[in-house]
Amino acid sequence: MFDGDVLTNKEAVWCWDYSLTDPKIASLYEKSIHGQWRAAESLDWSQAIDPAQVGRGIGGGMLSPGLTDRLSTQQRDSLMAGMGALTFSQLLHGEQGALMVSADLVRLLPSAEMKQAAASQANDEARHLDVFTRYIGRMGEIHPPSASLRRVLEKIVAHPMWLAQLVGMQIVVEGMALATFLDMRKAAACPLLHAMLDLVIKDEARHHAFGKIALRDHVGMLESDDRQALQAFALDLVRIFRDWGTEPEDMIASAYVMVGAGVDPTDMIAAVRQSALAGHPLDLSRGMRYAFMAFILPDLEQLGLISPGEAQAIRTTLPSSENELDALDRLREELVR
Repeated sequence: MFDGDVLTNKEAVWCWDYSLTDPKIASLYEKSIHGQWRAAESLDWSQAIDPAQVGRGIGGGMLSPGLTDRLSTQQRDSLMAGMGALTFSQLLHGEQGALMVSADLVRLLPSAEMKQAAASQANDEARHLDVFTRYIGRMGEIHPPSASLRRVLEKIVAHPMWLAQLVGMQIVVEGMALATFLDMRKAAACPLLHAMLDLVIKDEARHHAFGKIALRDHVGMLESDDRQALQAFALDLVRIFRDWGTEPEDMIASAYVMVGAGVDPTDMIAAVRQSALAGHPLDLSRGMRYAFMAFILPDLEQLGLISPGEAQAIRTTLPSSENELDALDRLREELVR
């Protein structure tokens, strides 16, 4: 049983017992040591990249040929590159969140091998900041975090319970990132991006495993009130992520990219709606659904942090193409005011 101060205290938690208490976590730490790589030397940054081609592969339904073919070549290339930079920017901000949480966890985790694993992850996340910043620099500008992502990161970083930080970052955010990177790698025609994602995915898979192992060992030891608080926190985060894309504020950054590319966002939104009515759904949330179905919900269920009924309710209410179109329509109304 854990002392309540150990669970919620933001003061540093010292561990004077250096005997091995969890071989699985110790093994992950050893793998991280052997799997270290350097951003500047492990990747060939001399390779040329085509920002428009990269953006087309990851920019979502608003970059389908039926919509972009009506633009000039300059507009199309600028829009694709901008959408790609916008997507990578959100990943970059998520990596900073992971860096901040993993560094904080070094102070808060109760065992020496858990502190080592968190310290190793902090090093990984710092390296990810490096590679994503470099790559976005080849694509365009770094965009601010979306409103939903910022809310999630702030809730995780500020939470007083280290188990909640593990759930938020290692299960929810890292689960979302791992699914995004795997999906992105399938579509990556850029050799540099493919090689970069290969390295990042190995790190992220290890981070995700660390969270699952640590939580599996400790959630079952919680008092009822602490367990209920952790379950409520997990469900709240899941709902915030699930609702991404259903409000105009989630789409506003895309409008800024369109303006920067010389494209009238109100015209583009109307074209997206027309394309959907013609049988070509928008489907901006494909990657999110993959993350929820393959990683986040199964992991939370296995850990006992979300009930099968709650997980099914989330599955049946994930954003649809119609939800996304409604959000774009409301954004268009705000833009023309």
